[in-house]
Amino acid sequence: MAQDESKKQMFDFMDRANVALTGEKEITESVIQTFSPSRFVSSNTPPAFLWHTSEDGLVYSGNSLVFALEMARHHVPYELHIFQEGEHGLALANQVTANTPNQISPEVETWFQLAGAWLKKQLPF
Repeated sequence: MAQDESKKQMFDFMDRANVALTGEKEITESVIQTFSPSRFVSSNTPPAFLWHTSEDGLVYSGNSLVFALEMARHHVPYELHIFQEGEHGLALANQVTANTPNQISPEVETWFQLAGAWLKKQLPF
């Protein structure tokens, strides 16, 4: 029951965030096309490290795939990891940032080390 309430709060938050970002509570295909970050990728976009989970019930992991494809199309360096399990909002996916036991995932927690290694390759020092 607490998980259902947590999901309800997350969706309520997203409704408010959508209104703040787009002016619309209902997210239509037109709104998605207008505000999708992948539409703004260009050769001037900075390199990006992306990670997602395929179980994310709030943001479709396909969004990260589309963004990565746009990065590739514009020859912008990126790294993408999609982990099979994990809900939305895992942050570090460990006990430091978890609000519930469901937000602890040793597999997903590796994103931080992966990002660190990727950054070392990107930075000139």
